[in-house]
Amino acid sequence: MFTKGSLVKILIKTNVSQYLEWKCIDGTYVYQWDKGGMFSKAKGVIHKVPANDKEAFNSELMGFFEKNRCRKFFQYIQEFNKNDSSTHKSINYLFYY
Repeated sequence: MFTKGSLVKILIKTNVSQYLEWKCIDGTYVYQWDKGGMFSKAKGVIHKVPANDKEAFNSELMGFFEKNRCRKFFQYIQEFNKNDSSTHKSINYLFYY
């Protein structure tokens, strides 16, 4: 269950979440079909979804520009503080907690 999925929102809104045991996972993986040429043997490859800026830089899932955007996003998230408006960088946020 992802943290911002609709099921999680329902569980939090109905206060059922206090009866559940939550656990962090080590990583998320995706299966991507590796495109081959005319005479190659195409196969599927399992990739780890990046969870921080270093993993984003080493990921084969994204191109160069996407890696840079992903790295900037992770750095922004690490610096973000809900109570400190200087970390919001002029973006308005709605919090559902």
